[in-house]
Amino acid sequence: MKGWVRAMLRKRLIVLLVAVVAVFAGIAWYDGGQEEQRLITQPVEIPESYS
Repeated sequence: MKGWVRAMLRKRLIVLLVAVVAVFAGIAWYDGGQEEQRLITQPVEIPESYS
């Protein structure tokens, strides 16, 4: 493969990855405020082995 072809493929791959990350970030940002958060109202028991 010629050098310029490899460079073009690498550039397209980077652009594609950035676009995918941007789409996921946009969906997460849009969807982040849609559902109301629930607070924990009861204490949660922690097993003895973790303390």
